[in-house]
Amino acid sequence: MKQFSWLLLAKYVGSIAVGYAIADMYPGVASPERFLDTRRQVAMLLVLPFLETLVLQLGVIEVIRWMSGKYRNTAGLWAGALASALLFFFLHYRLNGAFNGIAYGAVGGLVYASMYALKRPDGMKAAFAYTWMLHLASNALLAASYAYFAKVILG
Repeated sequence: MKQFSWLLLAKYVGSIAVGYAIADMYPGVASPERFLDTRRQVAMLLVLPFLETLVLQLGVIEVIRWMSGKYRNTAGLWAGALASALLFFFLHYRLNGAFNGIAYGAVGGLVYASMYALKRPDGMKAAFAYTWMLHLASNALLAASYAYFAKVILG
């Protein structure tokens, strides 16, 4: 699916660009020791993408589609995607602070909800699987980049 590659690139570049643009507003938010902790990495790469996709994309979008009256309503699908993106942003903001909410929550919320909505015509299982894999791949790219640059810059 072409959208997977483009959305992965959009999420990766978007998060880095937004993070770079606002980094000076939030000094000291990046801690390589905390970020590269093994337990945090396992959660970020294996547990959270699955749970967040299950609850924040599949759960929210499908409930709003169902509530929209006509279950196959495209407007209900995209209304659900918007609600999902906003909730994704809000939770990242509330749980991890403004920098995380803006750089990862806002960009990720839009990208993951879009992937789900774009893939939903192929079925709920396909939409879930593609969104979950996109989330996992995005987190893996960001973690690898962070680890590389932390090692190169900080020694």
